[in-house]
Amino acid sequence: MTSRNVTDLIGSAKSALTSVNKHKEQTILDIGCGTGEATNCLMQYLPFTKSVTAIDRSMEFIDYAREVNASPRITYECLNAEKDWPKEWREKFTMVYSNYVFHWIKDHNLLLRQINRAMKVNSDLFSTILSFGSTSK
Repeated sequence: MTSRNVTDLIGSAKSALTSVNKHKEQTILDIGCGTGEATNCLMQYLPFTKSVTAIDRSMEFIDYAREVNASPRITYECLNAEKDWPKEWREKFTMVYSNYVFHWIKDHNLLLRQINRAMKVNSDLFSTILSFGSTSK
């Protein structure tokens, strides 16, 4: 990933989070964390974050993230978001964050059901997506 791509990714992450209470203790699920740059940005932008569970289906990306973007408050896991999620994730997260990932997901209904189950009451979902064609269908 080039430094320009990382800068664009972090800028996009910050703009998506403008309405978040920066002083609230967060437990975050980062779907499609890639190499962890935006995950690391979340930790810096939201300093009261208790923990982040960051998932990606690429073990290569997860290995890189664990090496380069490690933090005691971040757990990186290799997990395909389109598969069943661990039962212990039910009502665990105060925020679900995903940056440019949902357009790669084939079964949005399944993904959204799983996100809903994983979120605590009054939680936030932040997602930046690409849309191809009309969204009115």
